[in-house]
Amino acid sequence: MMEVPILREIFPLYLLQGLFSLHFMMSLFMHRMQHFLLQPKDTNMPMKLVYMKNILISWDFLLVPVHLMQFPNISLKVSMSRLKNICFPKTENERCLILYMNHSSILLPITHNIVPGHLLNSYSMDQHGDNLRVATTNSAQWGLNEHGQYTQITYNSNQLIILSLASAKSMEGSAGVTVMSEVGKIDANKGIGLKDEKIYAIRFLGNVGFIVTFRQTDPFYTLDLSTPNNPRVIGELKVSGFSSYLHPIGPDNSLILAVGQEADKETGRILGVQISLFDVSKLDEPKLLHRHVIEESTEQYSSSESLYDYHAFRYLPLSKALILPISLIDYDNDGVDDSMDGFSVFSVNEIYGINHMMDISHIDAVEKESSRCWYSELLPTRSLVFSGKLTTIKGHTVINTDLTSGKEIWTYNPDKNLDTGKEKCFPW
Repeated sequence: MMEVPILREIFPLYLLQGLFSLHFMMSLFMHRMQHFLLQPKDTNMPMKLVYMKNILISWDFLLVPVHLMQFPNISLKVSMSRLKNICFPKTENERCLILYMNHSSILLPITHNIVPGHLLNSYSMDQHGDNLRVATTNSAQWGLNEHGQYTQITYNSNQLIILSLASAKSMEGSAGVTVMSEVGKIDANKGIGLKDEKIYAIRFLGNVGFIVTFRQTDPFYTLDLSTPNNPRVIGELKVSGFSSYLHPIGPDNSLILAVGQEADKETGRILGVQISLFDVSKLDEPKLLHRHVIEESTEQYSSSESLYDYHAFRYLPLSKALILPISLIDYDNDGVDDSMDGFSVFSVNEIYGINHMMDISHIDAVEKESSRCWYSELLPTRSLVFSGKLTTIKGHTVINTDLTSGKEIWTYNPDKNLDTGKEKCFPW
C-alpha cells in the first residue's frame, strides 16, 4: 500500500497539462490567490490543510491538479466567478487565502482572508489547532521619488499572521463563506529580517517556528508561537549564506538540518551549496553546530535541486545519513576534473559533524551505457532507500547502489535504445 504514493511522487502525473489555455487575466488573478483544502470530514481524520499549487485555469473553472488524488471522488471544479466575488486582492502585494471544504464531492469555498505580501512555498502556511499561521514577504517597490529619479521606494520586509479557522468549522455543510479573523501578528520590520531582507526558508513545528531571511548574511530566527495572540521572535543567529530548506531531526526536534548556499560575508555573493546543523534545544539561544560546504576551492561551483524542491531532499534518521542531489563544476587547472552530477551521501552527527561519505555519478552511468542521446524530458530528481539499497533518479538515469559499500548494483538508462536521428533526440 505504501508503494502507490511513492511512485506518484517519483513520476508525477501531468494529465491535465495542455488541456486548457491559460488566459493572462486569469493567471494574473490566480497569482494573487492561495488555495488550500480541508480534509473531508468523512475520512475520520482531524481537520487538515492541503496546499494547492500549480493550479491550471480555464476561463470558467479552477482545476485542482491531479496530484491531489487522495480525494478521488471530488468534482474538481469551482466557479471562477464565485471566487472573484469572495475575495479579490487589489494590489500586487496582497494574497487572498481561500479555504475549501469537500461537500457532497464538490469543493466549496467556506472562508477566506487577504494577507499582505507573497508566500515563499507550501511551508509558508501551517495549520495548528484552530489557527492558520502564514509567513509572507512584502516585495521592495521601485518608482520615481520626489526629485523625479527612479529609485527604490520601499524595502523588502516580512511578517507573520495568525488567522482563526474556528469560523470555518462552523460552516461545515452550509453554503456560506466567512472571513478568517486575525488572532495575532508580528508586523513587518518588527523582528523578522534585517533591512531589505526576504524570507528564504521557513518551518512551523507545533508551538515553535523557524525562519531564515537573507540579503548578505543569514539571520536564523526562532519563534515562540505558543500564545497565538502574541507570537514572538525569541532567538536570532547570524551566519554567512542562507538556508533554503529546514528539516527537523533529533530528539524532540531539537536539531534543524538545513540545506542552502554559502555566501561571501562582505558582498553576499553566492558561493555554492552548504549543509548546516543547528541546535534549537534552547529557542532563545540557537547555535550553529556544524557546517559543510561542497566546494573545496573558489574554482568550483555547486548547485542542488533540493534548494528549491524539498522532495529531492532525503534524510535517514536511523542511519543519520543525508542524501542530496549535487551538481559540481570544477574550473581548476590542476589537471584533475572533479566535476560531478548525481547524488552525494553525508553522515550527520551532532558531535562529529557533517562528513562526506560517497558520490553516485549519473554522468558516469550514461558513459557506461555508451548512450550519447539528450532530449528535454527529464526524470524528476528523487532518491529512495529500501533494505539498505539506495535508488537515485536524476536526468536520464536510474541507479541502484548498496548504501553500505557504495557499490553500484544496477543502472537503468531510458536513453539507451533511442534513435539519435529522431526529432527531440540530440547526440552530445
